[in-house]
Amino acid sequence: MKKIVKIGMLVMGLGLAAPGAMADTETIAYPTKSIRLFVPAPPGGPTDMAARAYARAFEEVSNAKVAVINQAGGGGVSAFQSVAQGRPDGSVLLFGNSGLHIAHATGRSPYSIQDYKPVAVLAKLNEAYVVPKNAPYNNLQEFVEYAHASEEPITMGIQMGGGSQLKAEALNKAVDGKLRIVDSGSEGQRIPMILSEQIDITTFGVVNGLQYERNGDVKVLAVASSAADPAAPNWPTTESAGVDIDLPLIFNILLPSKSQDKVTELLDQIHMQLVETDTFKNGMTQVSAIIDYVDSAQAQDYLLAEDEITRALLKK
Repeated sequence: MKKIVKIGMLVMGLGLAAPGAMADTETIAYPTKSIRLFVPAPPGGPTDMAARAYARAFEEVSNAKVAVINQAGGGGVSAFQSVAQGRPDGSVLLFGNSGLHIAHATGRSPYSIQDYKPVAVLAKLNEAYVVPKNAPYNNLQEFVEYAHASEEPITMGIQMGGGSQLKAEALNKAVDGKLRIVDSGSEGQRIPMILSEQIDITTFGVVNGLQYERNGDVKVLAVASSAADPAAPNWPTTESAGVDIDLPLIFNILLPSKSQDKVTELLDQIHMQLVETDTFKNGMTQVSAIIDYVDSAQAQDYLLAEDEITRALLKK
């Protein structure tokens, strides 16, 4: 099997920042008393829930108040624009994910990672490939074999511009282009479609995957990761199925590109405390995200590499 993609392992070799290294837990004075945290996703989903946990934890360790602003328009392009054109004083932040790379790579947005100053990678969220309960395959290896033998394309429902698009493109390479990839909306919209077998395969976050598997409504073929997910340790991984896909959804924090250096320095201090708070930890647990903190000194290289992988996957 040819190598396909590795996002989840990018942090290896960079050296993780040590969140517990900062003993001083006094409130950190931030340059602005109010912050607008732009989220390129609608309310209620895992990105929004993670962003709100981040906002609450930010308020615990600093003197700033954080307003979460959901701007899902254009696949998140509205949020990308709001932050790219925002003031450089730390008053606007983007709670980002791979949607930024996808939107630029597909020509839907003029904004790329180069238009921002990355200040942190916070956590990663795994998703799994799921199929209807009556599907004629029980794991990813069987699915790949079935797809190779099939004379008809297999329909995979995704959300264009989201992490599911990357996972679809990666899987499509593994089955030599046998997938018919269709825009089926958000995960919430795809759930009834997979249950009613309107689509043959899609991706679920760990929370929904566990729920619907437990109810016997779907089969989980594999988590799209090289390592088992702590919340679903019994799920097979893509690696164990012989498919080289490692594509967690990466939560990160971005500033406008011309932001002041003192803002970045203060955010590093805040984040080192923030990721250790019970508020943030519990928030990540709620959405089954894995805390994997990388500070500003390493975040840019990490996200530039993620951008390159995204472009390679989406290149036709």
